[in-house]
Amino acid sequence: MKKLDLYVLRTFIPLLLGSTAVAWFILVMQLLWRFVGDIVGKGVDTWVLLKLMFYSAMTVAPMALVLGVLLAGLMTFGNLSERMELLSMKTAGIPFTRIMRPLLGLSILLAGGLYWFQNDWMITSQVRFWQYYFSIKNKSPELAIPEGSFTQDIPGYSIYITRKDPKTKTLYDLMIYDHSEGPQNATIVLADSGYLYSVNDGQEMVLEAYHGESFRNLRPSESSDYGGNVQRPFLREQFSSKEVIMHFDDSLYMVDEGALSSQFVGKNARQLRAYVDSLTVVRDSMAQVNRELIRATAARPVMQGDAHSVARSSREALIEEMAPVAGVAPGAAVGGAVGHAVAKKSAEEEGAPAPTRRDLEADLRALGYSQLQTIYNAATQKLNADVSSYYFNNMDQEETESLIRKNDFEFWRKYTYPVAVIVFFLIGAPLGALIRKGGIGVPFIVAIFCFIVFYILETTGVKMVNESRWILWSGIWLPNMVLFPAGLLLTYLATQDSMRFNVDIIVNSFHHFMGIEPVRKVGAVAAEGVPDYALATRDIDRADELADRFIHQSSAGYFGFFTRPTQQHLQRELAKALDDIVDNLGRGEDILLVHRLSGYPDLKELANVRKPRERWLRIALMILFPLGLLVYAYYQIRYIAFRRECKHVRDNNNKVRGEIARITEHRKSH
Repeated sequence: MKKLDLYVLRTFIPLLLGSTAVAWFILVMQLLWRFVGDIVGKGVDTWVLLKLMFYSAMTVAPMALVLGVLLAGLMTFGNLSERMELLSMKTAGIPFTRIMRPLLGLSILLAGGLYWFQNDWMITSQVRFWQYYFSIKNKSPELAIPEGSFTQDIPGYSIYITRKDPKTKTLYDLMIYDHSEGPQNATIVLADSGYLYSVNDGQEMVLEAYHGESFRNLRPSESSDYGGNVQRPFLREQFSSKEVIMHFDDSLYMVDEGALSSQFVGKNARQLRAYVDSLTVVRDSMAQVNRELIRATAARPVMQGDAHSVARSSREALIEEMAPVAGVAPGAAVGGAVGHAVAKKSAEEEGAPAPTRRDLEADLRALGYSQLQTIYNAATQKLNADVSSYYFNNMDQEETESLIRKNDFEFWRKYTYPVAVIVFFLIGAPLGALIRKGGIGVPFIVAIFCFIVFYILETTGVKMVNESRWILWSGIWLPNMVLFPAGLLLTYLATQDSMRFNVDIIVNSFHHFMGIEPVRKVGAVAAEGVPDYALATRDIDRADELADRFIHQSSAGYFGFFTRPTQQHLQRELAKALDDIVDNLGRGEDILLVHRLSGYPDLKELANVRKPRERWLRIALMILFPLGLLVYAYYQIRYIAFRRECKHVRDNNNKVRGEIARITEHRKSH
């Protein structure tokens, strides 16, 4: 058993290293391609770019290992199955689970090492990657100007462009606000097109603008009064070409690493858990503040009464609070809403009956206009202040919730990827044994399909969590929860030697569905007798006639296919004629003639049109349009395939005629 374990490990490890390297390279290129617009053309030296590539490689290493384990498992057990080595091991009484046990142990070790790597080394690589990326992005902004929005990457200038040509580096529909000398002395430049480039070793940026005009304020900078309608002098200039020189330091300044280290990319699992717990306390405190604010602003629920009484209670409470602003004392004037509330409270304390409630609108109309307006204005301002306070508190709470999700995602990813290594091995190893194909072709295609499924599940889970439809752990663990049972099922099927995933069977079934018939085998069994070449010639002529008639026969339409019986006599007669030709001429010993006979397709299965015989069932399928359309499409596929085979029959008939003529002439000469 030790020799078997060593043999399986020696087969698996080289494939693991190779497949991980390939997946690693692809993922690094994909990551850099996302940011190529912010990196290329910045004048950064090669050493800095190599560092960026190295740190990006460390960032995508977990996913590369997951894909490497999947592809290595597919290739290892695919090679063992294709070379019949896996069958020999099972014949010797070794179960499939025992064969994959050393590789499963290796996968568990790799999962543990991946967790340690993610929790220690990778956080440093992630911080360095984003540090280099943001530093390069902020360097040489001439190619980083976005389309359709203002950018302020160059201090003292705001630049807007409608579009840009990345090949010629031309900027179109320029708008430049030069406020480097202060907002009072701002200059505005409008141009149809222009170029932006750096000079003097990156110390200055030059903007060449074409066909435009500029505006400059000539008001003295000492005056800062913008009020009034005073006319101010300005300078307007029209130009066909103009240079705007902007001072800018093009050197590469590194972003502060400490600021990035405090983000979720720079924390290990313990720090992330502690940070999430702290943010959860902050979020709960914000939610409590918002609830108290709503409780203090809204009306208290009334146990007895209708919605109208609740609204009256809310308005009276608000007016009672705002009455002192207008100089109205509780109980003054006509009593008012406030006086009624005080009188009611005093009566309840003394045990006397409560005074009768007067109409609120009548009490308010008894006040003076100025007092009434003051109360309304004060109440409106208080409500607006309470709404604004609630709005901003809610925004802070949502930002805190988003920060909690980001840190929690990063925390769980330190566990999901190591578990995914084991899950993908449980998928790759049995699936390789089931498809029975080694090499890199079929396993690579299957690995890509599995990765797409993993990516879709992960994206769906994250989306559902961000929309607050699922709890966080269920969204981040969704791929593993779905794929782990699939891996166990594949392992069970591999132990039972299932043929459901055999590639040859799947390909043959697809060929059969598409009407691609297998090559006819001739001469496998020796037939007795002598070929009748005269009869064979008549059968060949008959096959030509039938093939021509079918080629020139139009296919049935959608309604005709279901309402009228399908005429299959041409197909069946042609299939029988070909069988007669092969049976007759296959008795000979001429090798060339036998080779020509193998060019005839076997049309017995393709000649059958598969549709229900009962008319009522055909009519039902026709009415059920989506289902009936699928049946009709299948008929059209087989019809087109039969026409294609008819053309092959005619071509092969000419070749067989030539061989018969050659054999006949040879016999006459002897």
